[in-house]
This record gives sequence, C-alpha cells and structure tokens, in this order.
Amino acid sequence: MEPRKRGKIINIASTAGKWASPNQAAYNSSKHALVGLTRCVALEAAASGIMVNAICPGFVDTKMMTDLPTTAAALNDVSVEQFTSAAMGSCCNASSCDHGRSRGARDLSRIA
Repeated sequence: MEPRKRGKIINIASTAGKWASPNQAAYNSSKHALVGLTRCVALEAAASGIMVNAICPGFVDTKMMTDLPTTAAALNDVSVEQFTSAAMGSCCNASSCDHGRSRGARDLSRIA
C-alpha cells in the first residue's frame, strides 16, 4: 500500500471497544485494543495515503447472541425474561429491537 500511496484497512471491532460493561473484561479489553491500534495506525499511515478505520457494530445476529440470554441468565441465576428486560430494556428484546443497526453478519459485510 505504501508504494502505491493509497489503500484502506478496515478492522471489525465492537461497541464493546468504546465503553466498559460488567463481566466482559477479556472481550472488552480486546476490542479496546483493536480500536486503539486502529487509531494509532491511522495516524501513522495517513501520510502514505492509507485510510485505517474500525467498524464498531452493536449486537449482530450470530449464534453467540442467540445463546446470550439463556447463558447469561443461568450465570446470573435469573430468568431469561429478567435478563432480557435488564439488558435490553423492558420495551424491546434481542429478537425484535431494531434501531437501524446491523442485524446480521451479511449486513455488517455490506458496511465494510
């Protein structure tokens, strides 16, 4: 990329790289690290015409997210409904809440 004086690097991070959340230390710290790396490399590569960005999606419809309510409820000794209400708010749940965000992995790939 440097010899051509142009290029694009797109990292897939997460909104977890933008703020902290309980019981997510390993995941959040890895996403914070990727966001930090992206910012540093963007500054270093800008003079060479290389753009470096990170996409930070929220919840994406994957197996991990499908299993999350059941797994988290069991770990916290609450019902799935209690976990969903606390995590997503009483007005929506993981399957129906849509705020214009990416819903699936293919949606995310279209952004990149």
